Amino acid sequence: MKRNDIPYVMIKSAVEKGIKDIQENPGRGIRNLVDLGSMFAGGRFQKEFFDAAFMELQREDSMYYQLVERVVADTDPGILTGFGINLGYNSWTVGARTIREIEDKNGFNIPWCLLFDLEHGQYLEQNVIRSLTQQGKDLGIYAYLFYLPHPSRIDDILQIARLEQDCAFMLFVGTSDVTEDFAHKLLETANVWGLFDLDSPDADLARIAVDTLARNRCLYGGFSRYIDLTGSAEILLNRCKVLDIPFLVLVGPAKQPASPAVLEDFYQLRKNLPDPVFPIDLYSDIALIDRNISSEACLTAILGDGSVFATDADDMEVRTGYNIKDTSLRDILAKTMPKKQDATSA
Repeated sequence: MKRNDIPYVMIKSAVEKGIKDIQENPGRGIRNLVDLGSMFAGGRFQKEFFDAAFMELQREDSMYYQLVERVVADTDPGILTGFGINLGYNSWTVGARTIREIEDKNGFNIPWCLLFDLEHGQYLEQNVIRSLTQQGKDLGIYAYLFYLPHPSRIDDILQIARLEQDCAFMLFVGTSDVTEDFAHKLLETANVWGLFDLDSPDADLARIAVDTLARNRCLYGGFSRYIDLTGSAEILLNRCKVLDIPFLVLVGPAKQPASPAVLEDFYQLRKNLPDPVFPIDLYSDIALIDRNISSEACLTAILGDGSVFATDADDMEVRTGYNIKDTSLRDILAKTMPKKQDATSA
């Protein structure tokens, strides 16, 4: 994506001003930023998001005022601008348009983000991952999520993030891997959201991780795995409140999504935040965004040995048998993710 295109330059300038306005007058600045987002919203998902935000901010006691004010005050503006535009504009607007065009023309689904699950010890070479980000951008994918339990892989991915400055990266790392060096690199890279493991039994490590990330003004949050969403969110949200963590990402079983009733309770909790901590149910929210960007939700994960797992996120039938080292991403998606119905514009 060309960084000098006029819409990008305009949005970047407006977001930078919006962040400054929030710092000077939080309430008014937040409302102005939502109005700005509504003006630039380019698809159904963005419009619905900003409409919901506008309604929520009609309540003067909304916890979202505290959440946004806190994140803006505590995070480096370069990271907020870089990651925010890459996700909101490059991925959910420009990338979404490319995804819809390719899906309509070719009849297969394209995920809006790619997951790399490198937790199993295999080594997916750096050049292969870089090739995938380039293949992904050709398809409209500008968001990449990495599970990185081994600290030796963190530098590899951060180097790719620095080369792909128009993409948004989310790194899921071990709590003990949150060091001063890691935080400095997040700050320098400016398009990475760092998330550390809240399931560590060592409570002191979580406190150290928060202090390290906050001191360096990184964009950060915590993540936790769960088996049953019921009850988990409230408990973990309270822990995040105590630790001063602004974002909680819940990583439940991808093959066993929460029931519609449980998800509705979760989304109601998100609408009426009890504390300034924003919860995300990772796989459900990926599917929710995908259904708004496109006509059918899908999810694609790549393992350390190059194996690709794809599902339509509805019947959760996992399709595999392909390896990214010998088959292109486009061909794998075409073979594993055929559309059930014609795509509709968003």
